[in-house]
Amino acid sequence: MTITMQDHSMKDLVIDESGHSFEAVNTPAARVFHVMRTLGRVGATSIVELSFATGLHRSTVWRALDTLRSMGVARKRPGDERYELVGSLVSEFSTYKCARRDEEALQAVFEELLMLDYVYVDLGVFVGLGSFQIVDSSRRDAPIGKDLSLSHEPIALAAQLSLTPEKRARHHSAYASWADPDEKAEITSGRLQGKLGLSIARGKNYVAEPDLNMLAFPVGSHPGAAFAVELWKPSKERFRALSHAIDSISALLN
Repeated sequence: MTITMQDHSMKDLVIDESGHSFEAVNTPAARVFHVMRTLGRVGATSIVELSFATGLHRSTVWRALDTLRSMGVARKRPGDERYELVGSLVSEFSTYKCARRDEEALQAVFEELLMLDYVYVDLGVFVGLGSFQIVDSSRRDAPIGKDLSLSHEPIALAAQLSLTPEKRARHHSAYASWADPDEKAEITSGRLQGKLGLSIARGKNYVAEPDLNMLAFPVGSHPGAAFAVELWKPSKERFRALSHAIDSISALLN
C-alpha cells in the first residue's frame, strides 16, 4: 500500500509499504502514464483504490482516467463503475518491439566496454533453441537479428562456454537441423561439444581470433549471453591491453 501526504510546498509525497518516501510524478504526462501502468497491474479498480495504489490524489487520478478514456485506452465499467484498460490496448502492447531483458541488464557492461580504446562491441544471446543472434552492437552493419553459426562465430562459441553440457547439446541438436553439411557433421559427431568441453577444462573462458583483433567472452551471470570486442586498429600492444581489461570485466560477470 502507498499513502500520500503533502508538505508545505504542496508537492505530492509518496510513502510506500517499507516506509521509504519519494516525490511522486509531477507532470501531467507522467501522472497519466503512472495511472495507466498501475491500472494495468491491479486490474479493474475504483478511483479510491487507484489513488491508494498510485499514491496520487483522487482528483489527479480522476483527471488521468478521464484522459485515458478520451484516448480510448481505458473505460469505466457500467455495472460497478470500476475502471480498467481496454482489451485492444493490451493486444497492441503485446506486439510492440522492446529491448530484451538481457540487453537492459547488461547495458552498463556494454557501455563500459565501449570506453576501451578503438573497439567495436557486440552483445549476443540465445534467443531460442539453436538460435544465437547479436541483439546489440556498436557497429552500423552488425547482423542484428540473424542466426549465427554455432561452430564458427567467436561470440557464439563464447556464449556456449557458460552453458551446461546438457544445454549445449540441446542447442546443437536444434541447430544441426538447419546447419550446412560441414557444420552438421561437426555437431552430430560430437566434435564441437568436445572442443568446447576441452576449452572449459583448460580454464579458457574466452575465444580469440588468430589475428589478435577480437576477444569474445561469456557472461556467467546470464548463461548463453556473450560479448565480442573487436579492435578496429589492431596491434599486439592494444590486444594485450584489451585482454587485460576484459579479464577484469569478465571476472566481475562470472
